Amino acid sequence: MVFSDSTYSVLLVSASDAFNRSVLSLLPPSRFYPVAQVPDLRAARECAPADLVIVNAPLPGGDSFPFCTRLSETSDSAILLLVPQDQLELAEEKMLPAGVMTLGKPLSSVLLTQTLRALCTMRERMRSHEKKLHTVEETIEELKLVNRAKWLLITCLNMTEDEAHRYIGRLAMQQKRPKRDIAESIIRTYSQ
Repeated sequence: MVFSDSTYSVLLVSASDAFNRSVLSLLPPSRFYPVAQVPDLRAARECAPADLVIVNAPLPGGDSFPFCTRLSETSDSAILLLVPQDQLELAEEKMLPAGVMTLGKPLSSVLLTQTLRALCTMRERMRSHEKKLHTVEETIEELKLVNRAKWLLITCLNMTEDEAHRYIGRLAMQQKRPKRDIAESIIRTYSQ
């Protein structure tokens, strides 16, 4: 089986075997893998974060609201909390600010399938933001290295800041290497 970027790991937190069977039938392994099932919140807290987390409340071991809120704050998981219909309004009120999707039970397999698609869409958007954030962090790290290398050139070789900047840029072009590599080389040479 070939997995692509659109394969999602799933954590199913539910004490109901019947519910688990019905949800698992909607999670083809070609799209949802791996799928971990745990029966309570204690076990769920010990699991690694997953792309999608489905919580079937109520659960043994505590209140699902704080668990979902904390998970939302500490992970990039797309979270679905299923609650009895009479608790839906309260769940929506508490979970909306945390970015947790809520649905009332019982629900149809069609609605659950559509909701899973929406969760996948949410997760893809988060992946996109993660990539952008990673790129920004790399750029900031490169700027720090280049500035440190420029400072060393200014201090050790009495260059001006403009001369040091042009020197690093010229070496990067001549050697066909990223400025980051040139800066690291300068730092190794002049930091000793």
